[in-house]
Amino acid sequence: MAIFHRFNHMLTIRLTRTWQLPGWIAFAALVQGTTAWANSQLPLEPGYWKMVTRPELNGAPMVATPKTSWLCLKTEDIQAGNIPIPMLPACQVASGKWNGTQLELTFKCKELPTPMALKGTLNAASRSYQGRIDLAIDPDEQGEGRGKAAYIFSASWQAEACPLPATTP
Repeated sequence: MAIFHRFNHMLTIRLTRTWQLPGWIAFAALVQGTTAWANSQLPLEPGYWKMVTRPELNGAPMVATPKTSWLCLKTEDIQAGNIPIPMLPACQVASGKWNGTQLELTFKCKELPTPMALKGTLNAASRSYQGRIDLAIDPDEQGEGRGKAAYIFSASWQAEACPLPATTP
């Protein structure tokens, strides 16, 4: 039998004579297994990522060259759905909500010359993801706009550790 004590925000276990060693091993395995299971539930692996974005106008690819960006994703950013996606300079990801391996993105934009409605999704697969951000230019109440554009993006995991930022003297 085990007796649990809480002292100074720490949990201690005092074993009595009826506690068996196999029970202790099973308990340790359960705790270890639970921790590993929780970490494996992240839809993306933390680390250094390479992302490529390209604009698209009304379903036809624009002539613009795809843009390559490098991102450092931390565990807490992935859990919170805070995955940065370079696109319009005035807009950035405000938040994200995970539904399994799909992330629904919300945006905040400042000082745009024309009103826009943005919505986006990201589909995660551990060491890669792809997605799309749809823009409606000058939208009506239903979210339909005079013009439509999209940013298509994909990313691949490159390394576990992120490089240190460059410093200048």
